[in-house]
Order: sequence, then structure tokens, then C-alpha cells
Amino acid sequence: TSATYHALNGSLTKVNTTNEGFEGTFHEVEQKEYAEKEDAAKYQYLASRWALKEAMVKATGRTDIDYKGMFLKKPPVVVETIDGLGEISRKQRPYIEICGERNLKIFTELGIV
Repeated sequence: TSATYHALNGSLTKVNTTNEGFEGTFHEVEQKEYAEKEDAAKYQYLASRWALKEAMVKATGRTDIDYKGMFLKKPPVVVETIDGLGEISRKQRPYIEICGERNLKIFTELGIV
């Protein structure tokens, strides 16, 4: 098990990044994105993804949601060529990707997917 320490609210906190909690909470896409981040940005990334998962639980009232089965998906940037203007890049809005049998069932029951 690997652990990293960082300051959180004035105290030193241990964060395990290769144990079941990490791998069982974050989707493979999130784990890959985390690994590609600079050290200074890693914990902000994890905090934002955790907040998304917690917000989904609170918004739906369902505590049986599988955290690993939902993640923020960022579509690729679209590049269009417009006459007289040349190429224009346009970011698409990220959205929450729902996956896994349990989550698909829950979100279908709620009428969300």
C-alpha cells in the first residue's frame, strides 16, 4: 500500500492511493487522470471527484450508489473550420457518465438515464 501525506485544514493527513478504498471508489478513468496530474494538483482532483459522487448521493437520496460506477466525462474539444474565420476550437460540456449494473438500475428507476 502506498501512502502520501498532505496538509488538510492545518493537520497532516494520510492519503492511501493504491489500496482498495482508492481503487474501489474511483473509476479507472479517474485513476488514470489522477496518475497523470502534477503532485500539487492530485488532491484537488480527488476532492473534486469525491464531491461529485457525494453530491449525486445527496441529490438522489440513494446511499447504495456505486461510487466507482460514475465519473465526470470530458468530451474532446471540437475543432471547426468556419469560412473567413479559420479554425475555431470549442469545448463541449463535461457530463456524468453512469456505468455498472447497479448504478444503471438505480438511475433508470429514478428516470435519470
